[in-house]
Amino acid sequence: MDNPIQRNAIAFQKLLHTEYYYCLSLAGKGFEVRLRFHEEDFHHLEGIGQLTDLQIHSLSGRKTFSMAMNGEITEYDLKKSALYESTRTQNKIDCLYMLETALDHNDLVFRYVKGADGRIRIEASILLYTDVNGNQIYVYIDQEEGRNSDYYCRSFVANPSFDRKHGLKKMTLLWKEKSDLLTNKRTLQYKKDGFTPDQLRL
Repeated sequence: MDNPIQRNAIAFQKLLHTEYYYCLSLAGKGFEVRLRFHEEDFHHLEGIGQLTDLQIHSLSGRKTFSMAMNGEITEYDLKKSALYESTRTQNKIDCLYMLETALDHNDLVFRYVKGADGRIRIEASILLYTDVNGNQIYVYIDQEEGRNSDYYCRSFVANPSFDRKHGLKKMTLLWKEKSDLLTNKRTLQYKKDGFTPDQLRL
């Protein structure tokens, strides 16, 4: 596809009826995470939310997602911004379509602490990291009021200039399940030893 923004939107659309369910632990405490996806999240994951000098920035996330799906936003449009950075925005454009593949991996999960290394100011509570075909993918996950306590992808970072895992505590992945919310089909992607979700100590 010639338009990578449209390619990314089409890939993201496939996640709108998907849920990832995680059981995690850290220092004896359990964490239950239900990760879901919303059209308005694409606005920030694609990097549009960072380009505050563009008119498109002020549009609703649902609107920009619809425009991206229809091919009405192009890489050229975003490059008009004085805030466009090849090491940030371009990496999102090049790699966001890999989000589902990254989430399907069972790699590293960290308890995220804002500003732990003094450089990152993203508001999030969990960081997922994986390598997809040589691309270093970081997905910042958080909760937001009004979404039934579900978690969502707050930020997507690809191939950053430094290791964003540094100083963070690794969480233990105990259980991971992927569900299609339309068909209710559930796929178990990871299970540690004989663990079942009812054993999670919150």
